Amino acid sequence: MNLPHPLSLPKPPAYSDLSVTDLEGLVNRRSPYRARSVLELAHRAQQGESESATALVRISALDFVRNDRFFHVASLSWVVIIALLSLSPRSEFREVAYSVFGRLDSCDQKALLSYLGVTSIEESNPEWVALAGVLDSTMHPPQPEPQQAPSRGRRSGFSTVVAVPSLVSAGVVGTGDELTITHKGRIYEAYVNQSGRIQIGDGRSFDAPSAAAKAITGAQSVNGWRDWKVRRHGHLVSLLDIRQEMLRKLRGQSTSGSR
Repeated sequence: MNLPHPLSLPKPPAYSDLSVTDLEGLVNRRSPYRARSVLELAHRAQQGESESATALVRISALDFVRNDRFFHVASLSWVVIIALLSLSPRSEFREVAYSVFGRLDSCDQKALLSYLGVTSIEESNPEWVALAGVLDSTMHPPQPEPQQAPSRGRRSGFSTVVAVPSLVSAGVVGTGDELTITHKGRIYEAYVNQSGRIQIGDGRSFDAPSAAAKAITGAQSVNGWRDWKVRRHGHLVSLLDIRQEMLRKLRGQSTSGSR
């Protein structure tokens, strides 16, 4: 009996090196890597790249984006909605987000509202949405292969969509805070500058912890949220733990405010 050969996917692209047109093209062609392309566009939009935000608006009109799923659970439209909501006070983006939300089925709507901790999409706090990140605190971004059940123990590098300056604005990280990261037995140091960005020794600064971690260590893949540590009460605490604690408090405030 001859068994068919397993399907092989093309080599994943280097998303950060692709243009907005290239990323949008992967989505339009329904590439196996379309979900990661949407995530990359969302990240760029949250970093202030208007061309990526406009691309997300165009992508939001695609019917298959609503039906595509992360591990058969959450609609890919969630990414578009959350990214556009985080771009306030640009009201036109919020209106698009509301429109995309309105096209979700009722189960998806309820699930997204639960994730955001609000009772209606209009109640979503733009700053909180930016901090929440795209699907980062309750599930993992999609992997093109293989399909697998969601795991609460693994983390994805896409937590970089949450910008460090937002943590500084919220008061959970301070300017001047010293950060350390250990890679292959070597300890690297950086600090939070006056702009709320992670500044490394050569003078470059970054909003995203993973970008700063890659730049200072030279590593191709590193989880900056998990690996950057800041001293709190005599102990080293990861930026991931600080962010998660803040999100828990914000969810609690949102829940209290809706009662």
